[in-house]
Parts: sequence; C-alpha cells; structure tokens
Amino acid sequence: MDKDFEVKRVVLGLSSLICEPNLSEQSVIARTDDFVNAIMHLCGRSFEIKEKKKAKAEEAEVDDS
Repeated sequence: MDKDFEVKRVVLGLSSLICEPNLSEQSVIARTDDFVNAIMHLCGRSFEIKEKKKAKAEEAEVDDS
C-alpha cells in the first residue's frame, strides 16, 4: 500500500472488527492479537508514507529556491 488513505481504510476495518460491542464470532476473538499487531504495523506504515511525502515536499521546495 502506497497511499495513506489505503492504510487508514484497512486500519478502520480491522479496528471495527475488534471494537464491535456484540462480538460473538470466536474466530475474530481468537485473532484479536493478530489484528492489533496488524493495526500497529499499518500505523507505522502510515507514518513512513507521511515522512516520504514531507521529504518530497521539502526537496521540491529546495529545488524551487
């Protein structure tokens, strides 16, 4: 995933699985740790994407000067 909005969509989807108040699906409950780890990884990926975007913007700003 190269776009921040893609990452955020997946994070929202995973978090909606584990935050469901009437969670009755045992397979989801059993994988909650995996979902949380995936969310943490994706949050890190989001930061990486933002840093790359910021670096590109700064580089373009320097090139324009």
